[in-house]
Amino acid sequence: MQTIVVDQKSPIAAISGSESMNCIVCASCSGKGYIPRDREDELVALIPFSDKRLKPSKTWMWVISSILICLLLSGLALYFLLPRTINVFSNSLAVTEVFLQSYEPGKTMKVNFMTFVNVSNENFYDIEVTNASSKVSKMVFPSRSEVIGYGFNKSTVVVPKLSSFYPIGLNVTVTLSDWALAMCELSYGYIRLYFQFTLTFSYLLHHREQNTLETSQLVCCNQRGEC
Repeated sequence: MQTIVVDQKSPIAAISGSESMNCIVCASCSGKGYIPRDREDELVALIPFSDKRLKPSKTWMWVISSILICLLLSGLALYFLLPRTINVFSNSLAVTEVFLQSYEPGKTMKVNFMTFVNVSNENFYDIEVTNASSKVSKMVFPSRSEVIGYGFNKSTVVVPKLSSFYPIGLNVTVTLSDWALAMCELSYGYIRLYFQFTLTFSYLLHHREQNTLETSQLVCCNQRGEC
């Protein structure tokens, strides 16, 4: 049988031999300096505050790396989500096909036609055209204009991201009379009309933006409906 030697300076030396066999040395243990062996699993290791394991040298690197990653992700989100310019423009091409709705020689002519504007979307996400309208005028000499019709597109049109020349069509109806009708009754059959387009855009959680464009176009207006 193994003989256990107990240090005379140990707190266990102060207790009887049989009792010391069932105890282990403990630095604190309620000031006794020992603890029963069957309670050994209750002991907790004490690590000095100066131990390097309590001061990992790379903690600051992880903190800085996390901050930099957050800043990078935030910057990328701002770059891709920040609203960019939406432009509306027209090529001002002549309208060569019209539908003649009614015609009273020398009095009035009512025509219907399609006209188009182009939209450039510089954003990295799709946008919606929720409404497109146009007011159509003719010149009344010398420096006045008169509204003779309107154009509409009430359907929702999706303009893809990074589009340059996305066409938006408007259905226009105008009524021509006096000198404008006289121009249409000539063999030339064209008249210059002035358009004021208004387009409403929606994007990024229903944020709305409205753009306007003023331009002019030659419009075919002879009795045949084409020029």
